[in-house]
Amino acid sequence: MFNAAQLFTALLDVGFVCGIAIALKLFRMQLKTLNKEKDLIKEKLETELKFLKGQLNPHFLFNTLNNIYALTRKRSELAPIIILKLSKLLRFMLYESEKSHVPISEEIRVLEDYIEVEKVRFSKELCVTFIQNIDNNNQPIAPLILLPFIENAFKHGPGEMLSKSFIDIDIQLTDGNLTFIVVNSIDQNNCELTTKKIGLGNVRRQLELMYEEFKLQTENLSETFKIELKINLNKNAAI
Repeated sequence: MFNAAQLFTALLDVGFVCGIAIALKLFRMQLKTLNKEKDLIKEKLETELKFLKGQLNPHFLFNTLNNIYALTRKRSELAPIIILKLSKLLRFMLYESEKSHVPISEEIRVLEDYIEVEKVRFSKELCVTFIQNIDNNNQPIAPLILLPFIENAFKHGPGEMLSKSFIDIDIQLTDGNLTFIVVNSIDQNNCELTTKKIGLGNVRRQLELMYEEFKLQTENLSETFKIELKINLNKNAAI
């Protein structure tokens, strides 16, 4: 027969086992809740990133179609060439931009096509230089992350000047560390207006969502505007 002490000990053992079982169940429930919250946050960030990308594309298309329209009005022989380049850009934007990363060689090719499309509008009035030093053409990079900076240079630089102007682009990649610099001439009478019109918040937010380590700086002087972007392409953000 169980005496009181044995009964008490048995109850303690049962209570201890039940307590552990309840604690494990609560822990599993809490872990499940945390994982669910993490998935919801990730889904929200991915949705935000897609939205930010989508905001850039219509603006780019609008500018490019204006270029083609101007060429067709002049019956320029360059129109078919520019249409072909636009077709390549659209193909990239439709199919490649949905990927999280593309080889940097593909991103640079898009930049080159865009530059050729824009240069048609300015003819000899605009001097564009594009320096490239890439140690790994297969380095993954977020698609279309660099294009807005060049688009910005064309829109707010030579697009507002009547005299000769320039855009200098320099892209360097060493061991996954990217340095991207764009300098464009601006009309000194519109330098204050240019500062207000630089809509780079969108791109900055994309960078925050996609990379752990980056630095974006702008420098607005009387006759030039400079953007310098540094990214550690090997440090992706944990979305």
